[in-house]
Amino acid sequence: MADEKIMVIVGEGGVRRAPAVFSSVGLGSCVAVTFYDTTRCIGGLAHIMLPGSRRGTTVRPGAEKERETREEKRKKGMRYEAPSADVTSVVLTSKGGCCRSDPARAGEHTSLDEVYHYADTAIAALLKEMMNRGASPGNIVAKIAGGAKMFDDGEQYERSIGGRNVKSIQQLLKSEQIPVVGEDTGGSHGRNVDFHLDSGRVIISTIGGMNKEI
Repeated sequence: MADEKIMVIVGEGGVRRAPAVFSSVGLGSCVAVTFYDTTRCIGGLAHIMLPGSRRGTTVRPGAEKERETREEKRKKGMRYEAPSADVTSVVLTSKGGCCRSDPARAGEHTSLDEVYHYADTAIAALLKEMMNRGASPGNIVAKIAGGAKMFDDGEQYERSIGGRNVKSIQQLLKSEQIPVVGEDTGGSHGRNVDFHLDSGRVIISTIGGMNKEI
């Protein structure tokens, strides 16, 4: 019998105990982050869209009409990536600390349903849920995939949304002392990710390319 397959679309995250397979498809500039407790076979995946959240984020008039519903995004099975030129990076730890002088918690600068959109709040939320499910912080390792620069617009990779996503996530994981044991980031191609909780394997596939394990 095949393991249960759980689709995680952009702006979502989840934690399960083996056996199960988390899957994210159509990763462009988005980054999939996996956490895995190597002794308890508990795993989590976040499909992150942007490097940092912003306090007081408001929705402009008419934006609700443009926004796809959760079900529409699931039917497409593809990414929903909205580039933002002025997103700031806030290092929010699982303990609620922040690199700025004004400590902030996720709920103060993003609504609950947006927590997994942003690197800072997603990492904190995913780690907290891992521990709620019984994972031990000292046993958790991370893998990351995605962060591509999908358009040849002359912009340096480091300044692109994909590049900033990767850098922000790397900094956050370092601050949480979570080792990154596998990585497949950058480039100009999309990726699909399958995360197998029975083994911790993360399989990357690309259109026209071969599968790769990280």
